[in-house]
Amino acid sequence: MRFTSWLLVGLCAFALLGTAMATERATEPATESTGIKVTVRNLTGADLYALHLAPAGSQKWSEDLLEGGCLRMGKEIKVTFPWGARAIWWDIHVENRNGTVVKWSNVPMRRFRILTLLFDGTKPKIRGE
Repeated sequence: MRFTSWLLVGLCAFALLGTAMATERATEPATESTGIKVTVRNLTGADLYALHLAPAGSQKWSEDLLEGGCLRMGKEIKVTFPWGARAIWWDIHVENRNGTVVKWSNVPMRRFRILTLLFDGTKPKIRGE
C-alpha cells in the first residue's frame, strides 16, 4: 500500500508540473522564434505604406509590420504573425501613400506560406500558396 501512495503522489506532482509548463508556454509573447512566418506579396497595383494584421473580426490590429517602410508593387516581405498566430482566420489592413485603406477579411493565413494581395480597384482579392 505504501508503494501505491508514493506512486499516486509522484503522478500528481508530474501532472501539476506539466500543467504549469503548458500554462507558461501558452502565455509566451510572440517572438521571431515562436511566431509563424508568412511571405506577403504586393500585387495591389500600388505601393503599400502600412500593413496590419488582426484576428478576424477583433479590430485588435498589430503594429505596422512595414515599420514605417514601403512595400513596393511587385515586391514581397516576410512577416511574423503577431500574438503567436493562435487565430486561424485573420483580417489584413493596408494603406497606400494617400492613406487609402483596403481590407481583406477572414483570410485563412495559417494555411499558406505565401499570400499575394490583389486589388482591381473595386474588390480586394487574395491568392494563397
